Amino acid sequence: MLKTRFDKGEAGNICLDDLTVRLVDNEEDKATWNQLVAEHHYLHDATLVGRHLRYVVSCRGKAVSLLSFSSCAYHLAARDKWIGWNQAQMAQRRHLVVANSRFLILPGISTPNLASKSLALCLNRLSADWMAGFGHPLLAVETFTEQRFPGTSYKADNWLRLGATQGFKRDGEAFYIRNGEPKTIWVKELRKDARKILSTHKLPPDLVAHERPATANVLADVLGKATLGSLYDTFSDVYDPRRMAARTQRMGACLSIIVLGFLCGCEGLSGCAVFGRNLKQAQLMALGVRRDRKTKKFRSPCHATLWHIMNKVDPAELSRRISAWTAARNGTLPECIAIDGKTLRGSEDGAGRAMHVITAISHTGHTPFLRRRQPTAKDVKVKPCATSLPNKVTSTAAS
Repeated sequence: MLKTRFDKGEAGNICLDDLTVRLVDNEEDKATWNQLVAEHHYLHDATLVGRHLRYVVSCRGKAVSLLSFSSCAYHLAARDKWIGWNQAQMAQRRHLVVANSRFLILPGISTPNLASKSLALCLNRLSADWMAGFGHPLLAVETFTEQRFPGTSYKADNWLRLGATQGFKRDGEAFYIRNGEPKTIWVKELRKDARKILSTHKLPPDLVAHERPATANVLADVLGKATLGSLYDTFSDVYDPRRMAARTQRMGACLSIIVLGFLCGCEGLSGCAVFGRNLKQAQLMALGVRRDRKTKKFRSPCHATLWHIMNKVDPAELSRRISAWTAARNGTLPECIAIDGKTLRGSEDGAGRAMHVITAISHTGHTPFLRRRQPTAKDVKVKPCATSLPNKVTSTAAS
């Protein structure tokens, strides 16, 4: 039970060595914690967004300070510059940063260094508690203070002042609204070299399992419009066997979205269609997508169009162009695509033709996205398809 009442004169006689910290983990204590924060914190609001933990720091069984830690800000220019991560890394590792969302020293208590000591006690166990509650550790913590407050307790606990926000407040899981009240940003590493770890190309072995996959559209942002334009240039002159009335979208644009979608981890052609719908207008323009006649906006091809394109394209030509494009961008792409072919035994017809199955697959996703049967003359030898990887070339022979 969360107790707050000290005996007469006892509140001014708090020894820092007697302080203890515990999680608020039952509904009764949470209700009391919320009530105290709503009543005495300058924001008068105990609402916590996203994943969060509540703490109470006590002295001889009586609460002296209340703290909470919640999911960090989705976008924070000063923090992101301090860490030095790119958009993909931020999307994959943002959950490893947490925010000190509430901090209240209860009324009537004015012990020197109590605030910094309370912070230190919580931070010493925060990562372990987060791991136990949500399945992953923490590397850094951030917080905001109104500019009328000097942030003395954060300075005393060795937090770093980064600057000021642009005057927005969080409104829901991932949205912000302007409130016209810039706040001071403070950060602190919970692990040595946390900044370097968060911005490194590959996380240490103990953190690899806690990295989240980047969404396809985040990866598309990382590639940039120049790379997207080069992808369209690669497929812009591919022969289009469709009749003119069926060419609502360019062959090259459809192939670009398919290749880009699987390069970014989409599952199947339906996933590529959804991926295309979520691309920005500038990205669709770079990929050669045509505008909708009514809305005048670039409209990504639907799943049916992508499916028909993949059944019309020459697999060998597609393989050659993908290999050339990936080789030209050695080491700059998130992953690569392999294309392989096999002749089905016993599929020969009376004319000596057999069925040849073409399969395209993502190296990291292991998900085939193109399977096509193509009649092949009996005496035609199927050549292996080569796929380029950073500093490596992998060839798969047909059998």
